[in-house]
Amino acid sequence: MNPQITVIIPAYRRKNYLFYALDRIFSQKDVTLEVLVFSEVMEPDEVDEVKNVYPQVKYFKTDKYKGASNKRRAGIKMARGKYLYMPDDDDYLTDDKFLKKAVDIMEQNDDISIVMGLTDVSYEYADNTKKHVEHRPLPLEGKIDRIEYLQGLQVTMSKPISTVSTLFRTKDMIARGVDQMFEISDVCLCLNAFMCGHAYIINEPVAVYRFHEKNLTYSLPYWFMFNVLREKERIYKEAKKILPQPKEFWYNHFRITYFFYKEGKANLGGKINMLSWGLCHVHGNYPLLMLLVKEYIKCLIGR
Repeated sequence: MNPQITVIIPAYRRKNYLFYALDRIFSQKDVTLEVLVFSEVMEPDEVDEVKNVYPQVKYFKTDKYKGASNKRRAGIKMARGKYLYMPDDDDYLTDDKFLKKAVDIMEQNDDISIVMGLTDVSYEYADNTKKHVEHRPLPLEGKIDRIEYLQGLQVTMSKPISTVSTLFRTKDMIARGVDQMFEISDVCLCLNAFMCGHAYIINEPVAVYRFHEKNLTYSLPYWFMFNVLREKERIYKEAKKILPQPKEFWYNHFRITYFFYKEGKANLGGKINMLSWGLCHVHGNYPLLMLLVKEYIKCLIGR
């Protein structure tokens, strides 16, 4: 019998976080799981420890799957579960019935492609002197129209800060073509889910996103952000016939992606490359053209 849920975890040199995340996953009630862990960087003794402590986990250690996106891509192709759960290795569930609740919602609603719960943010510091939790609410509750969410995502409508609080329908991700996806990040997964079906929000905390000294979110490389941008353009091209304001969608998503990269550890070459690419992919969007020219001038004069 196939499992209900395939869990795909891209791991990265954070064994203690990974073990805690797995403990919380295996504490989930009334669901059958297939758990796939992908990592190319853990030491051999750590790999053996994972296998000894969690013999039910299928562990893949290979350079073939570098980067979280490629690990998720490989996991989706291998998945036997009807649903996909794809948390990062350093985040964890707090509601031991979240996956069951999400499965029940999807079983009762064939037109729902993604179920989302609230994610709290835990700020953790190496010296243990400071730690606090920030609650991040989502905009609505219950079933939300996919076009409404697609149009407003990251602008008027927020998403969970991490995939730790989301469940996806496997067939929808397969239908979106995982080999055609430039990047399989949290926002790209959400956008692709909205292309297939509606969303459902469980308006209660179900998981925690850790913000810590080994967090990768704000040190993402140029190639990652560029692939996110290319994936957003792919979705824009497909969605422009159904979106009420497609040009606004493309303007907002280019702007959000570029400034997220710019405000992180961006370098001048990366910014110029992204802006140059944007100038060739304006799609007749005058506000975007003006934004690109303005940012290009700032790069040239060193601002």
